[in-house]
Amino acid sequence: LGSFSSPWISHLEYIYNDLDYMYCLISTFTVLLSLIIIPCYASYSLLFSPNKNQKSFITQNKTSLLVLLLSYISLHIYDHETNHGITHLIAGSDPKIQQLLEKTPILRRGPKPPIWFRNPNIQFIPWMIQNEIHARQGIQYQRHELVVTDCIDKSIPNCEADDIMKDTITLDVFPPLEDENDDDHYFSINFPKSTPVVLFAPGLRCHSQDLPSNSIIRAVYGKGFRSIVVNRRGHTPGQKLKSPRVNIFGDVDDLEQVYWHVKNKMISPNTPIFLHGISSGTAVVVSALSKWDKRALLEPHRPSPQFTAAVTATPGYDTSRALQPDRFKWPYNPLMSQMVKDHFFAFNEEILRSYDNDAYQRVMNASSLQDVVDASAHFAGYPNASSYYHHTNPINEMY
Repeated sequence: LGSFSSPWISHLEYIYNDLDYMYCLISTFTVLLSLIIIPCYASYSLLFSPNKNQKSFITQNKTSLLVLLLSYISLHIYDHETNHGITHLIAGSDPKIQQLLEKTPILRRGPKPPIWFRNPNIQFIPWMIQNEIHARQGIQYQRHELVVTDCIDKSIPNCEADDIMKDTITLDVFPPLEDENDDDHYFSINFPKSTPVVLFAPGLRCHSQDLPSNSIIRAVYGKGFRSIVVNRRGHTPGQKLKSPRVNIFGDVDDLEQVYWHVKNKMISPNTPIFLHGISSGTAVVVSALSKWDKRALLEPHRPSPQFTAAVTATPGYDTSRALQPDRFKWPYNPLMSQMVKDHFFAFNEEILRSYDNDAYQRVMNASSLQDVVDASAHFAGYPNASSYYHHTNPINEMY
């Protein structure tokens, strides 16, 4: 195939040389066949065969039992070779990733799903079903709007905010803060303004009803905490950008403005505040905590956000590489690339084109999700991708 120059042939070569992708297809088919279809057929034969003795069953279903055995052995071997928790998703050639894994060995120990759910693609199925059910039910948030400001060039130290980068983001609160709205009062019973608060930074293209999923909001409510979901610039469904500023990983300065607004105007003094980043929302959480901890240490006279605790779920760590096709694989990469282009850029084409037409065109022509992030650096407030990652990549904050 390598002797041909056709892009389609090259694409085929790339896919079929990707052993992980091939394993996903083969193992998915194997699981469906050996653990669902054949056992069902075998059970049917056992129940309805004229001769129901054990010897006859084994004789008649030798193929079924053999496939079951081979499937179990193959999946067990694969599981044994890749049984490093989530590290096979994040371990690349970056030495800082290896350094991180050495410092946090617990990352090498992940949950072990049952054998019929070993394949990560299959694991998506029940999650997507639950996610769709929860999304249709929805959560009755109380929405607050907050005007945030930003610098034009964030690579300049101590830059001044400019009104051209002013925009409105939304904060969705559940259970609602007590007010005159009787509909909100039911969920707010036993949830005063002093109730501990969890600030959520959702994932890519996500929002309060899908962080992804909203089961975490339900769980937090069940434990007696209030959730405040920070819908970053461009994340609120149906709301266009008012300024040519969008960072799909989130902006530390915007998050700090959210913190002070919540602390000073929405909750009681001394209320415990927690910070929770999910997927791509972890980048802004890690970067923000590092920046604020440094400030508290080096400039104690300046106030810095403080949290009781923070957590990041499924982080990418190195944002300069996490979304490359060899790590964030087919078919998810091209699907998410197009979704991100449509959601953040095509939807806001007019204001983004007027600010930087060339950057907009590079984003729309990007061939992978990582290329989209690289091309959108100017819209995030940085002159180029190198500067963007230098200032925002959470892997840089590891010491």
